[in-house]
Amino acid sequence: MLAALDPALTTAYREVGWSRVLPLAAHLANLATHSFFAVLGPEASRALIDDERALLEREFPEGQVRESYTVRLTVARVRG
Repeated sequence: MLAALDPALTTAYREVGWSRVLPLAAHLANLATHSFFAVLGPEASRALIDDERALLEREFPEGQVRESYTVRLTVARVRG
């Protein structure tokens, strides 16, 4: 797409999928660091994390959560 905008550009695109398995408590601790929790305030954040914990405990009864990610990278260079 970028090369179509400027013929002097060359582009390369890569996509890499990866996942990790971690304890539910670690997943929730990571989730609680996201910036949207800062604007919710402590009580609303706690309630949201509690709701998420209950949902995930039903989905992952063994207590281990698989997080799956896809990294997408596009590099554009000017020819010459």
